[in-house]
Amino acid sequence: MLWLSQPATVRAVDGLVRDGLLERRSGPDRRSHDLRPTAAGREAARRALEARAHALRPLVAGLDASGRAALGAGLEALVGGLAEDRPGALRACRLCDHDACCADPGCPLQHTVP
Repeated sequence: MLWLSQPATVRAVDGLVRDGLLERRSGPDRRSHDLRPTAAGREAARRALEARAHALRPLVAGLDASGRAALGAGLEALVGGLAEDRPGALRACRLCDHDACCADPGCPLQHTVP
């Protein structure tokens, strides 16, 4: 869920398609589309996550292993409180590193999945 108007969402999707980052496929009915990232879109997302990690690395460089573990536990608790339901989780997940959420201990928003 983007929390954009329908016309704004269409413009955003059109731009991503035009830029080769997203492809639009037919959905299950004539009113919907299946949106999939292209290889270039997946690469752009990977670069964005890499840039975020690069920017954060100096902030945690002074922490030892126990400090990083404590920070991680605290951040997981904070993220876990960002949403109480699936739509809220989908908003929060827009900036998520999905590979990290699929690793142990898993997604802190898992409680929102029915």
